[in-house]
Amino acid sequence: MKWLKDQDIQDFLSQKDYDIRVHSNARWIDQKCAADVVSIVADCIVQYVEIFPEADFPTICAYLENLIALTPTQHFNYAHPNGNTSRIDKGYQQICLIAKAEAIKETIHDINREQIYNFNNFMQVLFVGLNDDAFLEIEYGDFDDAVSAINLAYTR
Repeated sequence: MKWLKDQDIQDFLSQKDYDIRVHSNARWIDQKCAADVVSIVADCIVQYVEIFPEADFPTICAYLENLIALTPTQHFNYAHPNGNTSRIDKGYQQICLIAKAEAIKETIHDINREQIYNFNNFMQVLFVGLNDDAFLEIEYGDFDDAVSAINLAYTR
């Protein structure tokens, strides 16, 4: 069996434009791909979703600190139980907030990365989303305290 190298995959993908935003036709997936390939493709798709939904928290919906990248499986099976987008799994929301805290921390501490996040914005998102004044008292850049306060907010 021949294993594909990264360059083999890049060469193949460069032969055609698979970006459905360009030609608005995703029919090739259901016509030419086996179910396991469709599943792999679906897991590679990323949706940026609000941790605290816009319908309930309109004042923080535009903050990058409130967005997280999820696969469709994560979004519809974990974030929303049984795909019901009117319900939110609070345990998974907690996990997303902790993951977001780590992503923001890594970005802020890496001088070579574009600084798209702001710690104070994240505290504002947490303050509004969790309705907890404790986030207004956390010192700038204290991610350990932020994660502790997130965990505490979900135990109440």
